[in-house]
Amino acid sequence: MTRKKIKVPGGILLVKNTKDSAIIAVETAPPPPLVSIPLHQHCGSPARPCVSVHDRVAMGQIIGTAQDPYSAPVHASVSGTVTAIERFAFSPCPDAFSVTIENDGRDEFASPIPYDKPLNESGPLELQKKTALSGIVDLGGVPLHTLLENARKNRVDTLILNGLVTEPFLHAEESLMLARTETILMGAAICMQITGAARCMVVINEKRSDITAAFSPYVQCERFSKFSLFPVKPRYPHQHARLIARDVSKTGLAPADPASNSREVVVSVEAAAALHDALAELRPCYERVVTVAGPAVRSPKNMRVRIGTPAKTLLAACSTDFDGIQKLVAGGPLSGDALQDFSTPVVKSTNALLAFTAAYPTLSHESCIKCRRCTSVCPVHLEPGRLIARIQNREIRAARERHLRECIECGCCSYICPSHINLVHWLRFGKTLLDRAEIKNARGLKAAA
Repeated sequence: MTRKKIKVPGGILLVKNTKDSAIIAVETAPPPPLVSIPLHQHCGSPARPCVSVHDRVAMGQIIGTAQDPYSAPVHASVSGTVTAIERFAFSPCPDAFSVTIENDGRDEFASPIPYDKPLNESGPLELQKKTALSGIVDLGGVPLHTLLENARKNRVDTLILNGLVTEPFLHAEESLMLARTETILMGAAICMQITGAARCMVVINEKRSDITAAFSPYVQCERFSKFSLFPVKPRYPHQHARLIARDVSKTGLAPADPASNSREVVVSVEAAAALHDALAELRPCYERVVTVAGPAVRSPKNMRVRIGTPAKTLLAACSTDFDGIQKLVAGGPLSGDALQDFSTPVVKSTNALLAFTAAYPTLSHESCIKCRRCTSVCPVHLEPGRLIARIQNREIRAARERHLRECIECGCCSYICPSHINLVHWLRFGKTLLDRAEIKNARGLKAAA
């Protein structure tokens, strides 16, 4: 069933990059001779290494075990020999390590997910335990098993399958929706079985008629009778889980805490497909689809990549002009993170590698002119200009009272600012100051007690 189109407040409408708009097919990237797999690819504590140097490992084998509910196990993406276990240089966490494996080219496979009974005979708790072994991480770095467990405890009634892509250059999720439509829906059905959700809303781009045509035959059949299509105008950053839930359910903005009591749970199409692969085919999360694009990339592609593959390997496979690269971004042009080294590996959350040239200059910063454009585009109804004024004056309590924690760091305010002020930088800095103040207060209260 297809519902009426949804209008969404706030955000900005970004122009798609026409050069890369025809990228649909997914190529399989050959495994590199050496992979460096970080053990901190989620929002919780880093995984603890459970292998040693010189150990032989199989593809799919767990090399890092989860330490807390928001941590996820990490698996080997190739078979071979562990050559190093060292601190992961690209993580701010001092306890984060990376496991380097020399690929022997054999792809010997060993699944940590047991096969004891068919999926249709397994109960929610059994499926939940197997999901925890898969190591799947959804948007925001939340492990999928934790997301689904919280949803089951909260007795959610709606699963929202997030297939919305709103930033330029990104095509990994769209190519996945076209190539593996049934797999995605079957993964979403497993999520419904674990959480107990009674219905599933599939959120897609209203302008992508090919994706609508791919999903329509399935949601109209008896097998997926609890599924509905929801076409949405692709307005950035409404692919964010909290905004999707607000726009689709019309129940208001959910709290930032993933364990909050909400009637909806949002799962990405990538996570749904990975869940099906893990539970139906016993393949844990050791690879993902990545878009390699940008002005410096001569042959942009969607590639299925092993976790731990260096960025330079993928860029070279796409005929990239390395001398022309001025900025390398992992993720979208607004929501992604700038990389400082070509050897940075692909992780579970890497959906794109974008190589930009000098044609995208860095703009100078000027003073705020109080135009309030940042307020008009903020999807969570904050006042970024007033917030950074409080942060710059170190009025952290006032910034907290103006709901600084609600900022999702989407970058809409920085994008629209005519003075080219990096508002997101200041908002992130403000959250850091707020964290420090709360730690200091907690220590003071403990000492007083």
